[in-house]
Amino acid sequence: MGRERHATVICMREDGHAWKDDHFKHAFAKVRDELGLPGDLHFHGLRHSAGKRLAEAGCTPQESAAILGHKTLAMVSLYTAQAAQEILARAAITKLAEHNKKKTSVKPKNS
Repeated sequence: MGRERHATVICMREDGHAWKDDHFKHAFAKVRDELGLPGDLHFHGLRHSAGKRLAEAGCTPQESAAILGHKTLAMVSLYTAQAAQEILARAAITKLAEHNKKKTSVKPKNS
């Protein structure tokens, strides 16, 4: 028994039939291989990369969801968490460096 479908077909083969569920995966793999890109580069990874770049650019979760097509902010957070972690880490390192610079630039008073 197949599952009941409710989606509208938007991508069709030349013969008029709908693409199979894994068509994009195979088409992407073919182009990836033709371009000599790493075999561990996957079509779905592009969505993750886009989410990371949107977060790095300072986009809000709502803006990212609009681009990525997610309906919930929880799903957006799966894609943007790594970028947020890296942004927070960079900010923390910068603050620590500034703090250390201020601390070492203060000369002790001579008694």
